[in-house]
Amino acid sequence: MKELVDVMKILRGPHGCPWDKEQTYESLMSCLLEETYEIIDASLQNKYDKLEEELGDILCIISMIIAMGENDGYFSKKSVIKGAVRKMKHRHPHVFGNEKASTSGSAHDLWHRAKGSEKGVRARKSVLDDLSNEFPALMRADKIQRRVARVGFDWPDIRGVIDKLEEELDEIKKELKKKKKNSKNIQEELGDLLFAVVNLGRKLNINSEISLRKTNSKFIKRFKYIEAELRRQKKVLGNVPLKELDVMWNRAKKDLE
Repeated sequence: MKELVDVMKILRGPHGCPWDKEQTYESLMSCLLEETYEIIDASLQNKYDKLEEELGDILCIISMIIAMGENDGYFSKKSVIKGAVRKMKHRHPHVFGNEKASTSGSAHDLWHRAKGSEKGVRARKSVLDDLSNEFPALMRADKIQRRVARVGFDWPDIRGVIDKLEEELDEIKKELKKKKKNSKNIQEELGDLLFAVVNLGRKLNINSEISLRKTNSKFIKRFKYIEAELRRQKKVLGNVPLKELDVMWNRAKKDLE
């Protein structure tokens, strides 16, 4: 880590790179977010050589931020790493202390209890305080639901979630049947439906954000298959009947399994 931070200091130094010298904490946030998504993509596709590369890229961004912090006197690489080690040990009292946790749920509860006792952590007036607005919507919905579930605001079993899902779908159907459609109401009901879908994922221990990313990738692969088939047949996309496209789609599903 020291070597990488030192490289970043050279890049930002008098004889360094003009681009690197222009970067600020704020400008690097978009780079950090981009690299995070690259890591997710590589992991979901099981491309471990690519994952290794992307992990290196995100370490470069982190190292540059540390180099800037050291230069500005805010923190150092030593304080960052020591703080991370201290935090991990404190938040795992069932590993580094005398607490017991036989399940991931009980370990999770201990983590949050330890986090809440840390200096500098503001006392929450609500269990939903300090949830970042910057999270993707599906991820934020999942975090909201997990927090309220920890204090007992949850369906006792998955049947309640499915019933709620069906209820929200019926609400959309009712809105669509109206002669005078209200787009605001439809948007609200669609949001309710998506929230219920995330809740179903949570109950099934499925990450909705990752699940949707996988489906997006699957759709792209199948659609590109259709495009390639149309080129082979010298046909133009947009001039082909939906029925024919549907046949190709089903073939893509079979061939790309």
